[in-house]
Amino acid sequence: MAARAVMFALDAQDAERLLACRSDDKVLELVEEVEDRWDLDHLFELGPVRRITD
Repeated sequence: MAARAVMFALDAQDAERLLACRSDDKVLELVEEVEDRWDLDHLFELGPVRRITD
């Protein structure tokens, strides 16, 4: 199955907040917050990516 991927840089504060997350729900909340304020200068989109499975 093909999918698109997006890579972006976290600043030190967001990295610390991510490491402090104690549940999947908290991680998803942080990801949504970061996505809402993406810095396009540090965003990199990958074309169709294929997942490799055994």
